[in-house]
Amino acid sequence: MGTLVAVANFEWDLGWGEVLRLAEVRFAEPYAELVAANSAWLDRWGDWSQHQCTVELAREMFTRMLRGFADGTRLPLLVIDRGRIAGHVGLSIDPGQRSASVGYWIGEQFTGAGFATRAVTAITDHALIDLGLLSLDPPSWLLLNAGRNARMPFWPGRMCLAKGQIRPS
Repeated sequence: MGTLVAVANFEWDLGWGEVLRLAEVRFAEPYAELVAANSAWLDRWGDWSQHQCTVELAREMFTRMLRGFADGTRLPLLVIDRGRIAGHVGLSIDPGQRSASVGYWIGEQFTGAGFATRAVTAITDHALIDLGLLSLDPPSWLLLNAGRNARMPFWPGRMCLAKGQIRPS
């Protein structure tokens, strides 16, 4: 099966020069560079450095995520700050259960500016209001690593959640 290059020209304006865009294959190279530059930072929440993110792997990952977007089981978005990729936010959706799990990460150089808060708030509101999902699971790394890092975001307190239920894992 060929590479799915783009599903749509999707952009979600968060304000302050930030947008969320579909994780399209055209973003694979800058995404892989951001992951490489942040491997030590990301290792705080998992074994990222053991899984080197090459441009080819990023292309394959984005292709799989876009297929999931097309079939309604994924919402893979990149956080873009003034034209630079700052991180990733996404939903893994279970349409049958009308639930999803949220995942995200922000490069260390972009922390402290509210990128994660705004991105997760936007995607959470979209999941609960626009998609009509009934529950969201917090990121699994958040529960596994609670208390390891003072800069780790709070769930759900800082996220200004809309209506709906947040289901503890």
